[in-house]
Amino acid sequence: MPIPKIYKELCFDFLVSYSDLATIRTNEELDKKKKGLSRNVIKIIPYKEITLLTKKELQTYKGNYLTGECILCTQWDKCSKPIALLRHLRNAIAHGCIRQNGKYFELEDWDDDKKTNITALGKFDKIRIKRILELFKT
Repeated sequence: MPIPKIYKELCFDFLVSYSDLATIRTNEELDKKKKGLSRNVIKIIPYKEITLLTKKELQTYKGNYLTGECILCTQWDKCSKPIALLRHLRNAIAHGCIRQNGKYFELEDWDDDKKTNITALGKFDKIRIKRILELFKT
């Protein structure tokens, strides 16, 4: 099911804003670009719901259904959890790998076009994703 119309503008604003954050690796750098952003992201999606795994560890989850709200993702260049979350959310939106499932959004991120090498799997209440996207409203 496609992303609802009410989210499309928020997704666009997020993608545009993220382009300015793409090379950031630490929470301090993130907060310099947008004051308090790392803290605000973690208020919405706490550290315990973001699990950083190796690519090999993540492969064991491929094709499995996530029962609770979480994101399982690879860590990019030793970045922080908020940055990993934002990066994989950006990729899922940009590549059309985010979908509605009832009151949830499920997302995937892959590092190849054939979708053989997964880099993130996530499931969050639509309200929480909306709150993340609203942090980037222009």
